[in-house]
Amino acid sequence: MLELFHEIVGDGELAIAIEESDPIQSGGSWTFNVELTDPRNQAFLIHVKQQNSADDGWTGPIWFDPAVTTTDGDHQPPVTPSPVTPVTFMGSRNSDVYHFPDCSVVRQILPANLVTYASEPAGKRLHRNCPQHEHE
Repeated sequence: MLELFHEIVGDGELAIAIEESDPIQSGGSWTFNVELTDPRNQAFLIHVKQQNSADDGWTGPIWFDPAVTTTDGDHQPPVTPSPVTPVTFMGSRNSDVYHFPDCSVVRQILPANLVTYASEPAGKRLHRNCPQHEHE
């Protein structure tokens, strides 16, 4: 799921969420339109909320300077994001043990230490008590 945040640069207020997507499948895209009616510099940020994962992400700010931004309709085609690598395993960067994403131990890992893997990570072992019922 994606959330679009908007901020007026320098107004002292935090960015606010102005639009939210439905869940997007790997390889999918999301198109949104914004109207630049404020004469001040503006920034837009996109918050990427990964399903079944605490590994959210943010885009860098997309800046609009009214002095140089045109609204004449001469826009580039929408960008389709790269497919997201599926998360098959998760673990802590400080441990030699990895887990399936639905393991209760994953919720105890500090976000700063959480790492994700698309395949079994070399040099680490699977947590003995991971719930494997869905993964066998």
